[in-house]
Amino acid sequence: MDAHLIRRLFRSPAALLALMCAAGTAQAQSAIFAGKVTSSGQPVGGASVGIPEIGAGTITTQDGRYSFTVDVAKYGGRSVNLTVRYIGLKPKRLPIVIAAGRVDKDYDLEKDVLNLDQVVVTGVSDATSQKKTAFSVAVVDATAIKETPAISPIGSLAGKIAGASVATTSGSPGSEPAIRLRSATSLAGRQDPLVIIDGTITRLGLADVNSQDIERVEVIKGAAASSLYGSDAANGVIQIFTKRGANLAEGQTSFTFRNEYGQSYLPRKIGLNNSTAFELDPTNTTGLSRGFKLDANGQRISATDDISDNAYPFVFDALSEVFKPGATMSNYISLGHRKGATNFNASIQNIQETGVLTLLKGYSRQNFRINVDQVVNDKLNVSTGMFYGRSIADQTNEGSLFFGIRFLEPNIDITAKNPDGSPYIAKIRQPPSSGNLNNPLYTLNNQQVQNDRDRFTGVLKATYRPLSWLTAEGNFNYDQSSSNRKNFEPIGFLGSTGTKGTGDLFQEVIANRAFNTGATLTAVRTIGTWLTNTTKLATVIEDQEYNRLSLNATKLGVTGVTEFGASLDRTANIPGFGLLADQFTDPALCLWSYDPTSMEPALWGKSARVPLKPFSGTIGNAP
Repeated sequence: MDAHLIRRLFRSPAALLALMCAAGTAQAQSAIFAGKVTSSGQPVGGASVGIPEIGAGTITTQDGRYSFTVDVAKYGGRSVNLTVRYIGLKPKRLPIVIAAGRVDKDYDLEKDVLNLDQVVVTGVSDATSQKKTAFSVAVVDATAIKETPAISPIGSLAGKIAGASVATTSGSPGSEPAIRLRSATSLAGRQDPLVIIDGTITRLGLADVNSQDIERVEVIKGAAASSLYGSDAANGVIQIFTKRGANLAEGQTSFTFRNEYGQSYLPRKIGLNNSTAFELDPTNTTGLSRGFKLDANGQRISATDDISDNAYPFVFDALSEVFKPGATMSNYISLGHRKGATNFNASIQNIQETGVLTLLKGYSRQNFRINVDQVVNDKLNVSTGMFYGRSIADQTNEGSLFFGIRFLEPNIDITAKNPDGSPYIAKIRQPPSSGNLNNPLYTLNNQQVQNDRDRFTGVLKATYRPLSWLTAEGNFNYDQSSSNRKNFEPIGFLGSTGTKGTGDLFQEVIANRAFNTGATLTAVRTIGTWLTNTTKLATVIEDQEYNRLSLNATKLGVTGVTEFGASLDRTANIPGFGLLADQFTDPALCLWSYDPTSMEPALWGKSARVPLKPFSGTIGNAP
């Protein structure tokens, strides 16, 4: 139809009258609900307004207005509730009977100070108000988290949930704390609560997850959720929901750019013993044990009373040299949008944490996350999400380093140089003293310990409503992590007595994979005016896989080369093999290939092989 024909059609009074009648007929067959939602006189954008009984509704715009239509031919005459709800405010309901015409209703919502009307989904068969649950569900939302954001989500719960104890288990930058809900439940068994992120049951920790991506966290402190999650929930459940843009107003775009800077330092130091039980000699002014009386063998002489009441002739503050103030910097960008049937949220984060140990670079992590929700039609919704994180940690062997510091005597200047001029004196043992001590600065300067980690998580969920009272859900969640830890000690590494080592190289590769898929069928029927029955059928399939490979070379052949090909003596520890010593000439981690279900030998490269069963001994090239 060309433009000329269209103009002629609208000039016809009969055609115009026909169009007006058609529009009036369409409106007569529909019920239109409209109005405005406010709180304390201010518009509330992003509020949910709808009729739950038939699954109809909408989201308010930025000025708080809403409007949606219901088909009278399908739902006319039904008694329903027009409900408006927003996080942090008390919901309101208006009983109505669906009929043709227009219903204008404005709402002014009050603040829900006690959060009794807050809707939770953890441990219950369907979204339920807090005051209707048979057990307590603690909720921490983004408002509380952003005030004091932590490196990990567990750290962000500290001090915000009654009965939850958050404890630091490692001082390494980037390590996540442990959480106990209420109290310990076992002397030797697992005490960690079940952790769920956007429906993904994860056992790979939360050190990779950005706390600023969290929309809210729901916590059940007891075993009340075991009916839904099984025995895994015996120690409680922590369910994390990340931002998806679902709480934005219609047409609203949210942009967040946040930079943070902080410092870490030792608030206090443990006092050291500055008195000794060895005899002093002011005339001794040379050597490591200057100021002490020495015997013919150069060893210090103990006092006759063997009481530590002699002050050390020299005192150095070793702890101030080992520990320094560390800086933490975080950069975060987030973009969220809601328009029509689509809402999404995407974010990028960069974290740098140097830690408090000198000579180490510390920890860095980069994250990317995107979540998308799509309403396909009135009956079908689809949600998906993806997360990727990568971290690099410049670490140390904490056990040996801090264990050796305990035996360090205060008269040792750990910043002094070695006889060859290299930094940080290594030969610091003063006989007769413990051989466990070491110079921590020498260790930090010469040992290389690096731990790289990658994490990927994928989520896909579909919700289908064949009937107004029946909802079917299906989900698939995938979680994978891989870590590569490498420890290098060079040839000639000096011990506390000056002995030179032959070098050491250790590498450990761990790969974890887990997925869970589930399907639920939920029926919600109202019987009369006072009883609502909720019935839920659910099935969950969970699969986990753990792979670990470690190699250790205790004798290196080429100075400065951190590859196993330069080693002269190697051992491998592989699940299904046990401890294997080998003399391969071209070793490489990537060349291992074996089938744990097969009885055939595993292959290393093209010309070497090892037996499948655990074995200890020397293995040469294959014939």
